[in-house]
Amino acid sequence: MNNGYQKYWLAIVLTVAVTLQGCAVDVTPENFIYQDKRQQPLDLKTIQNNLTETAPHAEAEVVSVTAGDGVKLSGLKMQLPQARANVLLYGGNGMTIAKAHKVLRYFARIPVNLVWFDYRGTGSSGGRGTLSIDQLKRDALITYGEVAELLPSRLPTFIHGLSMGSLIGAYVANNSEVSGLVLDGAIANVPELVERLSPAVVEVNLAPELAVIDNRQQLQQFERPLLLLVGEEDTTTPPEYAQSLYERAASESKLLVVIPEASHGATIKSDKAIQAYRHFLTEGIPIP
Repeated sequence: MNNGYQKYWLAIVLTVAVTLQGCAVDVTPENFIYQDKRQQPLDLKTIQNNLTETAPHAEAEVVSVTAGDGVKLSGLKMQLPQARANVLLYGGNGMTIAKAHKVLRYFARIPVNLVWFDYRGTGSSGGRGTLSIDQLKRDALITYGEVAELLPSRLPTFIHGLSMGSLIGAYVANNSEVSGLVLDGAIANVPELVERLSPAVVEVNLAPELAVIDNRQQLQQFERPLLLLVGEEDTTTPPEYAQSLYERAASESKLLVVIPEASHGATIKSDKAIQAYRHFLTEGIPIP
């Protein structure tokens, strides 16, 4: 996985804005959320071959669902015979399946079944054009509904939200019956993230629909098991973000695990993260 999704795309936006407008920039969903210029069909053969190297019994399959406005959202299903749980992954900003599918090998080590959709306008999904936060939320609930159709109902279902996906994942968790929630390199709220990544000389005008997105408030409503993973060397969403989320979370079954030497988006590569994940899925409260 790319270790600096937010830092990369926001730096591009602000650089362009400063060049064109001076020292002020409007941050909207259109320039805050990564979009591809064209669809990128998934190469299932490459994905399966890469997965088989570390998980011989894992099977990958391309899946799709149609959103309420007719846009086709495309994704991937990974299934293992020994899976302990089902996981719905909401990835980071710009983390398309085509670019980041090697992350599947780490989830296979847990092991879990996994469903992962590209966001609209990115990767293999359709829907390029005007973006709204409300539409992304509706898409996320639709993809959650697909898990019951795609994966074994006998297993518990968990949500894993990585980076920007932590905002989507927490929203879905509060509006569904998931067994638990994993937030990985989580954003505390959008204003703090934008302020952290913006050059000091730039005046940022944040769109209202972005300004109100706050994971601390979302976790104050979430009472089921919660695992927070963060890299010790994460400079995009640092450990203090995760600590503040941990303190605000209503869940009594919660733990924050800081992964030594890990940067943004790289926690799941760690044996410590995988060990905590395994325990979390079976016991509800992960080990330190």
